[in-house]
Amino acid sequence: MYREDTITNTTNFDVELERYNKETIKAMLEAEHIAYNINVKRYSDIEQSLMKLKK
Repeated sequence: MYREDTITNTTNFDVELERYNKETIKAMLEAEHIAYNINVKRYSDIEQSLMKLKK
């Protein structure tokens, strides 16, 4: 629970933003690239992708 200060319109608790490490940011950017790039190879089902991995 928090108390609102009506005079200064502030609250009495800290707000913390999430911070990601470099590896996580890199993975998120890679996922975004895969999702939006039409030139990235796509597979219609899991069997096709697994066959490609076995080659």
